[in-house]
Amino acid sequence: MKIIKLIKNIKHVKFKINKKNIVIFDGVSFKDLEYILKDYDYMTLEDRIDRIDTIYITPNVIINFFYYLFLLFQNYSLKSIYNIALIKSMSPKVVITSIDNSINFHLAAKILYKEIFFLAIQNANRTGYRELNYCLKKNIIYPKNYKDILFIPNLVCFGEDDISGSKKENLKILNFYNFGSVRISNFFYYLKEKNIEIKKDLYDVCLISEPMINHNVEYKNATIEKSIIDLMKFSINFCMENNLKFIYAPKCFFETRNAKLELDFFSEYLSKEQLRYLLQNTYKKINIYSSYEALLQSKIAIGWESTMLLNKIGLKQKILSCNFSSFETWNFPINGVCSLNEKDYKSFSERVKLILNMSDEDYFNKLNKNPNFVMSFDEKESLIKKTKKIIDKNL
Repeated sequence: MKIIKLIKNIKHVKFKINKKNIVIFDGVSFKDLEYILKDYDYMTLEDRIDRIDTIYITPNVIINFFYYLFLLFQNYSLKSIYNIALIKSMSPKVVITSIDNSINFHLAAKILYKEIFFLAIQNANRTGYRELNYCLKKNIIYPKNYKDILFIPNLVCFGEDDISGSKKENLKILNFYNFGSVRISNFFYYLKEKNIEIKKDLYDVCLISEPMINHNVEYKNATIEKSIIDLMKFSINFCMENNLKFIYAPKCFFETRNAKLELDFFSEYLSKEQLRYLLQNTYKKINIYSSYEALLQSKIAIGWESTMLLNKIGLKQKILSCNFSSFETWNFPINGVCSLNEKDYKSFSERVKLILNMSDEDYFNKLNKNPNFVMSFDEKESLIKKTKKIIDKNL
């Protein structure tokens, strides 16, 4: 079925490849890599069936395809073999992606990394790879042999939690660049480019949306969905009772089908008053940076395991991560005032009040680890500049 869908999507057949020194693996990466690759000449290799509309047929591609088909046919799909043949035929110096968990990127890197520089940039919270370990034990989400598949020659990662977690799980990640988040780096670049000013403490509380749709089934834990629903209800009630400036940062773009699904997930459990309050205080997500505007203009961000929490605390700003479930895999990796597991509203209310009234110095003194454990951030040199240096070195 996938092959039939792929064939239907093909609109162009090209018999010549315009070779580039840099190849973006998976066009979805472009939104993360746009500022990093701004001054470079590159080509995009689409990996997702619904995005592939061009196929290349050249003598080199054909020769390489049949060579790798003979070599790899037992373990690789035809599409993966085609990707490898295409990359080999293009002979780039650098292959880069922000889809660091892409199986097809891992498979291509494993075959070609000795002759081509493969670089993955972490795009989301990997919970120090503790979730991976849990999923493999439960035989969910990932294929059973995922640890054997996973192979990243070079990874730009969030922080030490990911490095130590990878080593603990014996993952095949050869080199780490502990640079932090590409998305927060892009956000600051965007602010400067658009001359947008961030107003500190414009809001008291920013609630980060994390719709856990079907997560109870997917993760085989019946307490996940209730945990995030309770967190939303607690946050709304607390801000209403204390007359605070509340802002809700949705996950999905404004007025899209996914936005409706996101709202539907929560609205079923909210009273009319709670839902009205939520809608009145929603920050409209009109581009990929909207949520960061809400996040960084708030005194405190509240959520569970969102990457945005890591970004905010990495910038030395206050957060509260709440896990009211029995799913300990998503406990925040820093203990102290920044994390809460007590499931009652009284404990939540007392903790938020405490954090709001604390100085930044007192807050960070009450953590058992430095925030850069989960998210590195360098004020002197951005991730964008550091990654450009790596690319230049390998061109």
